[in-house]
Amino acid sequence: MAGMAAIESTENRSAWDQRRIQMSLRIERAGLELLCERGLDDVTVDQIARAADISVRTFFRYFRNPRDVLTAVPRRESRRMCRALLARPAGESLLDGFHAWFRELDHSRAASPTGGLEAETFALWSEVVRTAPALVQSESHAMTVLSTDLEEVVRRRLGFGVGEDEKVGVLSAAFAAVIWYVYTRSLLDGHPTDLMSRLDQAFDLLGALHSAATT
Repeated sequence: MAGMAAIESTENRSAWDQRRIQMSLRIERAGLELLCERGLDDVTVDQIARAADISVRTFFRYFRNPRDVLTAVPRRESRRMCRALLARPAGESLLDGFHAWFRELDHSRAASPTGGLEAETFALWSEVVRTAPALVQSESHAMTVLSTDLEEVVRRRLGFGVGEDEKVGVLSAAFAAVIWYVYTRSLLDGHPTDLMSRLDQAFDLLGALHSAATT
């Protein structure tokens, strides 16, 4: 898993990189469609390659196996969020930054040059998560991806220094766990469109707990 230093805006990438992103998303969408239809144990590389109208060799340029397709969405969404959090005004609290991001999320995805495909893959991935959340969490490494990316955000936004890795790790894991819990809960409850408001409420609760603990 690359660190946040590797995170860059899609808009700044070359035309070649853009073509690679488009191809990766095509493969991802084909794979997720099959995973939705057949389940995690009944999809092969050959099937995904046929559905995406590519060769098996091309598939392996982007993914290692069918289950590796599950990692792309959490990685992309995590990095988009962390870029935005790192770019928030210096005097703003981290919790306020999260609130601002939750409200901007849909606009941010739509503004991407590949926003349509990204929205499709996110919807498909969400459907796979809804049917098997624990398995997808394990296979996609979603929590690890999110908490690892958040470490730099926590370190920089909260001013942690050398020797405070444990504090950074604990807070990053906590934020990641809240986001994952609310996301999967909204899917299992059948209210995915309420995700942004539910995340807002969850981080309001974190803020209230923090205030209570410091008074």
